[in-house]
Amino acid sequence: MKRPLNPIQLKELRFKYEWCKTLQEYYNTLENDCFDIGLMQELDPAYAEKNASLHDYLIRIIDKAFSDQNLPGLKCLYNDLNENSRDLSPEQFDELNHILRRKFGQDLVHNRQKEIAEIKRIIKRGKINNEEEYRLIRGWIDELLMNNGALKEVQKLEELLCHFEESV
Repeated sequence: MKRPLNPIQLKELRFKYEWCKTLQEYYNTLENDCFDIGLMQELDPAYAEKNASLHDYLIRIIDKAFSDQNLPGLKCLYNDLNENSRDLSPEQFDELNHILRRKFGQDLVHNRQKEIAEIKRIIKRGKINNEEEYRLIRGWIDELLMNNGALKEVQKLEELLCHFEESV
């Protein structure tokens, strides 16, 4: 049986829930794609509806993670939705940050700074300890490669990933 969340975890769950919903609502104003019904049925047959939008599907997933008090699942959604902001134009990024600062008192830049600080700690330590750290380093490598990053740094990071994969 799953242990109930403590008050700090509940606070984090509520914050991530509201943050995710805010991001997804904003992303929905930018595009209105129809989610492929075959893929949707494969991911979760209970939510597969004819012509259901990706937005509606993601909102249901966010709501379900919150109602189930699935903090790890909501953390994953939080990370993915934050990562999607990297595809926004500078104007859209600024607009979204304005919404987030008004609603939460922080924005994606603040979150990005925390992420970069964590990446630096992992690199300094020279070891990846868990899958979340692995995901951070993998994403950082992808960014470096997309932006013609330093090959020496990419090689060092790839070594960290290999050591982690070997230990799992």
